[in-house]
Amino acid sequence: MAVALSLARVVQGGLWLYIDILLTNFLGYLYWLLISRMAGPEAVGLASATMALCWLTSQIILLGVPTGVQRFFGMVFGSNKLPDLKKYLGSSLLMAGVANSIGVVALFAGSRFGLLDIEYGFLVVAAAIIILYGFTSILFSLFISALRTSLTAFIHMVASVLKFIVGVSLVYIGWGGFGATMGFLFMYVVSLISLCIGLRAMCNPISLEFSYTSFKEVLFAGLASWLPDLFNSMGSWLGVLVIFGFQGSIETGHYYVAFAIAGLVTAISQSVLSLMFPILSGMSDGRKRASWKAIKFTLIFASPLMVLLALYPYVPLSLLGENYVTASSQLRILAFSVPFIALYTGVWSLTYAYGFYKAVLALGIAQNIPRVVIYFLLAPSLGGTGAALGFLIGSLTGALAAMIMTGTIEMRLNWSNLAITLATPSIAGFLLALVNLPWYVGSILVLAVSALSYTWLGVISRDELRDLMLALLPDKVIRYMKPHVSILTRVLFGD
Repeated sequence: MAVALSLARVVQGGLWLYIDILLTNFLGYLYWLLISRMAGPEAVGLASATMALCWLTSQIILLGVPTGVQRFFGMVFGSNKLPDLKKYLGSSLLMAGVANSIGVVALFAGSRFGLLDIEYGFLVVAAAIIILYGFTSILFSLFISALRTSLTAFIHMVASVLKFIVGVSLVYIGWGGFGATMGFLFMYVVSLISLCIGLRAMCNPISLEFSYTSFKEVLFAGLASWLPDLFNSMGSWLGVLVIFGFQGSIETGHYYVAFAIAGLVTAISQSVLSLMFPILSGMSDGRKRASWKAIKFTLIFASPLMVLLALYPYVPLSLLGENYVTASSQLRILAFSVPFIALYTGVWSLTYAYGFYKAVLALGIAQNIPRVVIYFLLAPSLGGTGAALGFLIGSLTGALAAMIMTGTIEMRLNWSNLAITLATPSIAGFLLALVNLPWYVGSILVLAVSALSYTWLGVISRDELRDLMLALLPDKVIRYMKPHVSILTRVLFGD
């Protein structure tokens, strides 16, 4: 019962995280659409390369603290030892402040000595974003660990809307890629202010305390995730920078848009499974069962969407302009990484919750080192296609490492359920690829075949479907649907 309760909380929290990601990414999609129409792919390339530099720098200097501190935030909320919160929060914010200062100095030094080829205006904005990102990431970790994901979703949404207004307005008056980057800066300013207001409302009065013991605990936990997080950022964003350096801003803009669209599907698994980390850290029993169910549920939702993205990549790309349709092969390759990322993230969260830091490091290396190597081997000549291949291969090696890790931590996976979950929409998609059906007809068929096969073949049980409905739907909707549920279940389960 405790496992079901924890999983329901994670699904609910993960739903808000995904709504957050979905809405902000959709606004981001419109953001790049308008910027591309007003200033062209070159502006998209300049802005995305600058943001990639910011995120990579932040991952280097923060030493994994925003991720590592979630373990202790999860323990605080799981055991209701709220007085310890001020120690972990105060220590982690102090560490972020020191790291931000070092990062800004390093950024300007790199520009001064010719190591960074970036205009001064972009450099100043990047430095400000790095400072803001360090503090906001700690506070977001706190609210996520407390399962206040509805609040983080609201903050992200407001900040994204204001980023959209400011960035598009600046691009419209002729600021180009610099105006697009300024939109991101404004977003982080609004996020930090909003998070501070939320923190005051949740912890009134606010009390921060530095503790050497807490400092060491957070640092060691952060270091365990630092290299994996760094490798993950390199595995995600180094492809953008390599393409920018070797292919130019236009090719960078094409790949970045494909990467962002694929992120809408991979976010399904990451929004739920990454949230499992602080929840699992606060659980004393049932961690492995909860992890397996979370992996299965995310794949149930993500696998059909992966197939649709691979079948019809031109549909979302064409909305940005016909010149972006050339990135269809890149988007198709990126889509195939979805199941590998889901398996990796689920095992990573469980391993980290157990405190197996060396195993966490090994998983991070297995996933992201191959990505980085292949970026440098293929992206200079193949551009976005080479970067997409690097991302996919790294996702595969990470999933293989996760499978090996399940034996070490004695976690059982239901391989038949995994096979059905992945094979059913894939077979349907393959058959649809042989006929010339409109994309909206093919999408309905893939979703319908997937849903029926998952229930008829026992991937999801009646009880699990009921728990999902209770977790995802408001009480009013459930009461309204109650008379029709028996008909729905008879269709889904073949009665």
